[in-house]
Amino acid sequence: YYFYFRVPEDSERLPDALFEASWSMFQAGEYEAANAFLEEFDRSFGKTPLAPDVMLLHAMIDLKSCRFDDVRTTLDKLVKDYPSTRYLDEVQFRRGELLFTARNYPAAEAAYKKAIEQNANSADAYNGLAQVLTQQKKSDEASAAAKKAAELMAASAPAGGGNADALVNQGKIFI
Repeated sequence: YYFYFRVPEDSERLPDALFEASWSMFQAGEYEAANAFLEEFDRSFGKTPLAPDVMLLHAMIDLKSCRFDDVRTTLDKLVKDYPSTRYLDEVQFRRGELLFTARNYPAAEAAYKKAIEQNANSADAYNGLAQVLTQQKKSDEASAAAKKAAELMAASAPAGGGNADALVNQGKIFI
């Protein structure tokens, strides 16, 4: 992130440098420093092509800092402001996790289903859906979602690396 300080303030690369500095701080576990860089980005540049990335990183920092209401607010705003973002499946999946944790099962179910609409190969979204459907006593639907998660995980396992039963036994999927 030290290279950020070498970028002139009038450079067209400054937004990228601020974002990269924030990302570096996030990966180093320096969440307050990462947030400070993002706040500077927001003040200086607002809506740019990097704005969805910045919002997602804000949410990740809030998640690591256990500010769950802020995470949910940021993800909801990201979906509203950028409905065609390339991160929509990830955002909906994370919303599903937060809503599940808050025991808002119908909303979590909807978020997981939206994640699956965006990425039909998301084993994590199918697994989350199976969990939330189980909580709502929708056993047949939960079983189908869990089976799909297992199939997707097995398909993405290294060659010879797994089948659905092995993934269940390893605790990698929920049935």
